[in-house]
Formats: sequence, C-alpha cells, structure tokens
Amino acid sequence: MTLLAWWTVGRQGQEWGYALIDFTLAIIFWRMSKGYWFPVPLFFVHAALVVYYLYATLVGVTPWWLAAFVNRVLELEVAYIIGCAIYRIWRLRRRRSNSST
Repeated sequence: MTLLAWWTVGRQGQEWGYALIDFTLAIIFWRMSKGYWFPVPLFFVHAALVVYYLYATLVGVTPWWLAAFVNRVLELEVAYIIGCAIYRIWRLRRRRSNSST
C-alpha cells in the first residue's frame, strides 16, 4: 500500500501503519546484525520508533509533531549511514596503502 493510500484513508491508523513498517525494519536489522555491528544501532532506532508510535497513539500527538520527530530520526539515520560509509572507505584505503608498501 502506498503512502498516498495512507493519507487518503485518514489519520486513524496511520501510526500503526508506520509502526508495522518500522517493526519489519527492526526485524530485518536484527537479522542483519548477527556478526556485524553496523545494523545494531539501526535496529534500536526502529525498535524505539515502534514504542514512539505506541506513545503517539495513546497520548495523541499532532500529525505535525509526528512527522517532525520521524523526519529528524531519519536524518540521524542517514548521517549514521554516511559516517559508516566514510569510515569504511577510509579503512579500505588504509589497508591498500599498507599492503602496497
């Protein structure tokens, strides 16, 4: 189901749709994290977002605050992924320079 369908259905149930998506992502990152450290923080972020959606449903957060908070979390995730990519590139270049000398 697309986001447009969620928006046309209305606000009721949107948080649980997002929670289902984040729960699925948390499971995927949990399975990916066996043996690797990179997906572990992403798992914890998405697990925390499921709890946030529960809070938003029970307390009644306005759509603006819900979108603003989730947008900031997404920006932090992208910054984390960029940082990991830069670290990996640096580490590969360092290995190449050490092996060539």
